[in-house]
Amino acid sequence: MMDKYIDRFADQLLEALAIGEKLQEIPSPNPITNIIITGMGGSGIGGLFTQEYVSKTLKIPVIIQNNYQLPAFANSNTLLICCSYSGNTEETLEVFNQAKEKDCFIVSICSGGKLKSLSDAFNMPIIIIPSGMPPRTCLGYAIVSQLFVLYKMGLIEGDFITEIKRAAALITELKEDIKQKAHASASRIKNTIPIIYSAAPMQNVGLRLKQQINENAKMQAFAN
Repeated sequence: MMDKYIDRFADQLLEALAIGEKLQEIPSPNPITNIIITGMGGSGIGGLFTQEYVSKTLKIPVIIQNNYQLPAFANSNTLLICCSYSGNTEETLEVFNQAKEKDCFIVSICSGGKLKSLSDAFNMPIIIIPSGMPPRTCLGYAIVSQLFVLYKMGLIEGDFITEIKRAAALITELKEDIKQKAHASASRIKNTIPIIYSAAPMQNVGLRLKQQINENAKMQAFAN
């Protein structure tokens, strides 16, 4: 079943773009001086990709917080992006509640659950993504939705839209070659403990590969 989800990754990117392009502008009541992205597991990894992507252009800090605790500096000038595929992730809900107490501006990304209920109750912006998939297969939804939050708030430009469309087209064009190389690599690392080393700009790709080996193949793996 997992191979079918992987096979649809390019389609997922395009679906995520379609969802994002329908969003209205997201006005913040206060100037945003820092951004926190919170989420766990398959939902949380998207924040690392987003952080890396915007690091060369965005002039305010982006912090990734993958646990129960909102950083002490968070205040009414903080944008908190809560990403939980199910909408029921315990750590993410706890950070949401702490952020509400500190008057942070909160935007949520989920398929439903308690996070949707909280967002609706407090009239907070929310992006709803399709449900019914394992969270670890929804990286495209997470990254694209987070970028659209920043874009619709006027914090980044929309260049990423064209880049993601190009990436989806390239993945589709090279799909069979990618599959063959993936099968060859899987055969080589079977019954081993892979150790993955990446250059700094690709470190999140290496981490994601480690996680996918952990979750899908049930194997130990390490990334540095």
